Amino acid sequence: MILANSVWTAAGVQLKAAYVEQMQTLFQATAREAVHGAQDVNDWVADVTRGMIKTLVQGDNFKSILANAIYFKGLWEHAFKKDLTQPATFTTASGAAKQVDMMQHEFAARDNIHGARKEGLYDAVVLPYQGGAFSAVALLPAPGVTVAQALRDWAEVPQELAPMGALLVKLPRFKASTSLTLGPVLKSLGVRAAFTPGVADFSRMADPGLFVSDIVHKAVVEVDEEGTVAAAATAVIMCLCVPLPPAELVFDRPFAFIIRHNPTGLPAFIGAVNDPTKD
Repeated sequence: MILANSVWTAAGVQLKAAYVEQMQTLFQATAREAVHGAQDVNDWVADVTRGMIKTLVQGDNFKSILANAIYFKGLWEHAFKKDLTQPATFTTASGAAKQVDMMQHEFAARDNIHGARKEGLYDAVVLPYQGGAFSAVALLPAPGVTVAQALRDWAEVPQELAPMGALLVKLPRFKASTSLTLGPVLKSLGVRAAFTPGVADFSRMADPGLFVSDIVHKAVVEVDEEGTVAAAATAVIMCLCVPLPPAELVFDRPFAFIIRHNPTGLPAFIGAVNDPTKD
């Protein structure tokens, strides 16, 4: 697995030395100027993700970007044989029947494949990758149970994995990707100050005025008979507050005009201007 962090600035934006040092120490993050704008950031993301994510940031409207990218490649400990992959029907959440390439592998009891079954909720199987550091969990909801419901239970309740014995696993070959804008999500969770011009405080990072304009995230996962490759990238896009233009008060329709005595507040003259072109 490869994990990388970087901080990018537009021309003229100077990061504080203490901030750069902390980012390098805590997150091994590099700091550099985006000479060619978003293209430099996207090239960096494409390099870290081995080309799986080529475009993360759209447009050059930023003063700074905090970028994170991750790349994973894992080979199955027990590979699926390609000659056993065959067409099969996959029923989508909407009930549509789709033809897919269905991989299959018959695990023996000695393979010590673990999993979990929660009656009426889901069946899960753990598929290990070579090296033992990572494994994939395939979670199949019970009929009538949504993926979200099954995932919620899986995440909330500690799982007791047990050996599955002999097991035939059929899993579709697939490639899935997603692209998200996280700004609205974070705001709904109460993260507001960082997104608010004039309120956000990133003064430890650079001169005052920076605020988060958006956070974008992309992820790609590809599973086949040999294993899994996956990549994800996130960019925190920061802009600089622009002073708001002064409020306008334009007397371009009939108005009243009063001359008042300030100490008493009493009017000395009161008039209405209906047509400034007439005496």
